[in-house]
Parts: sequence; structure tokens; C-alpha cells
Amino acid sequence: MESVHKPEKSILIEIVKICIIIYIASVLCAIAYSRARYIYGGVAFAGGLSLVNFALYIQVSRWIFKNPNNPKWVYLSIIWVKFGVLVLIIYFAVSRNWFHPVAILIGFSDIVVAVFWVAVLMALRMEKGIES
Repeated sequence: MESVHKPEKSILIEIVKICIIIYIASVLCAIAYSRARYIYGGVAFAGGLSLVNFALYIQVSRWIFKNPNNPKWVYLSIIWVKFGVLVLIIYFAVSRNWFHPVAILIGFSDIVVAVFWVAVLMALRMEKGIES
């Protein structure tokens, strides 16, 4: 049973590794661009928050596939609560002027760039006939 999920697991691990690299690079670029905590702190805060959000999403997905007979409303409620908490955290960070909104947007884009990057790498591997 474990071998069935191995490709998906390796893809998720690859996404997380690339996201961490992009996260570190974006924080370092933000520090080089502006020494203000308002900017680089926002990039670091949102990038870390997006990594935690992605890790929680992976965990909830594992619960769903591990116990497919459980009611789906439980998982959907967990996902919606997680989303609501995420939105509230971002709302307070922006409304209290802890961080710049553009810096938060840049920090959250780390995971999007990582997913896109992995998708392109997978497409190139498939074109060449190389498996992960």
C-alpha cells in the first residue's frame, strides 16, 4: 500500500524542498532590498505561514485518504477552519500595520512558485522519459 503513494509523496517532498529554497531566497532578497522589518518581516512571516498552511493541507489530505469511509463534512470543516484562521492571521497582520501588504503577498507566492516549478520539472522529466 505504501508503494501506491510513493510518487505523490516524493512530489510533495520536492515541492516543500523547493519552497524552502525559494522562501530563504525571497527573505534574503527582501533583507538586501530593504533593511526595514516591515518589509523583510512580512516576506518571512507570510512565507513561513504558507509553508505551515501547506503542511497542514498535506496532513488533512492524508487523513482523508487514510480513512475514506469517514464523513467528508469533518474534513471540509477542518479545511474551512484552517482557512478562516489563516485569513484572520493575515487580516490582523495587515490591519495592525505589522507588515507591508505587498511583502505578505510576496511571501505567500513562494508556495505558488514552488508548485509551478515542480510541475515544469515533472513535465520535462516526462518528456525525456525519466521517472522521479
